[in-house]
Amino acid sequence: MNISFRMLRFIPIHHFLGQIPFVFLAITILATRTGSAKQPRPHLRVTTILNHPYVMLKHGSTDEYIGFIPDLLSKLADRMMLDYTLKVAPDSKYGVRNRLTGNWDGMIGQVYRNEADVAASSIFYTKQRDNYVDFTIPFLNVSASIIYKKSEYAQKIRITKASDLLNQDFYKFGTLSRGPIKIAFKRTNNSVYRDLWRKMDRFYPHVFYATNDDALQRVRSDPRYAFILPKPIADYIVGRKPCELLQADSFLLNQRYCLVLKENSTYLWRFNYHLKELTKNGFLASMYRKWWINSAECSHHTAGGSSSFSAEVGNGTGVSKCSLYFRKVFIILILHLFTFHIHI
Repeated sequence: MNISFRMLRFIPIHHFLGQIPFVFLAITILATRTGSAKQPRPHLRVTTILNHPYVMLKHGSTDEYIGFIPDLLSKLADRMMLDYTLKVAPDSKYGVRNRLTGNWDGMIGQVYRNEADVAASSIFYTKQRDNYVDFTIPFLNVSASIIYKKSEYAQKIRITKASDLLNQDFYKFGTLSRGPIKIAFKRTNNSVYRDLWRKMDRFYPHVFYATNDDALQRVRSDPRYAFILPKPIADYIVGRKPCELLQADSFLLNQRYCLVLKENSTYLWRFNYHLKELTKNGFLASMYRKWWINSAECSHHTAGGSSSFSAEVGNGTGVSKCSLYFRKVFIILILHLFTFHIHI
């Protein structure tokens, strides 16, 4: 394909501006592939925490991991032509800022202090965190859901949606004592959700828990307790044996899980580009099916009697056919520049 600069005068300038990142991508790929064969690939330090099904220890190993995140990192590393080391954060925390000292703990703290290049887990984006580290586009969109134990009474009162909790006195319900769900309840303008929060607040402190594991233990032992948690976690839990839990529809949250990088990281736009591509080509959806749906040990675990699994994968914006065409034009131009075959 021969492209002359005379052709470019018919292309609107905004098409050029929108393709600048892909020019740099083409240059990066060419520079990497035409460089010395002995030149080492970039190496990133990735921190995570153990959290099913995102990151789990491989059976019989102490330092090999399986799960949604290792599969995602492996695919990204192949596409970006880099290597990485995955290690569990020493304190196994996501990251909270100490109000007195200003220090961050958990994975966020490691990235902020340059002890890790990337944090990869089920990490919520928050404005406070975004002031100290950079977030990629989401790889998973997150709403809230409700889980509760099957019981004879549950057959009579089905909790299929959040408002059902308001119209009954059998179940007490709660959520984590801190985190995005509690914040969303306190800030919502939805009258149903505000009423739910006021009812939960009257139950305080007996319905709030520090961890999902503590709350899950209550759910399994108390048929009169319902727990509100992120839907991907609920999807996974209700699919595990002994298959005794039911799940309601999603509601409330419009949050997202993202990868975390150092502030002003040069890798940010590359991660964003490839995450967007993995969303469009269905890879993220296939990984959700692999680790949530295909690995499920239970069926018919929702209050409505059918599976509620849904691959709510990232929301990278689409790219128009016109934009794709001009992207190809730019990449071809770069190839010609590097091989000295441009015809002017």
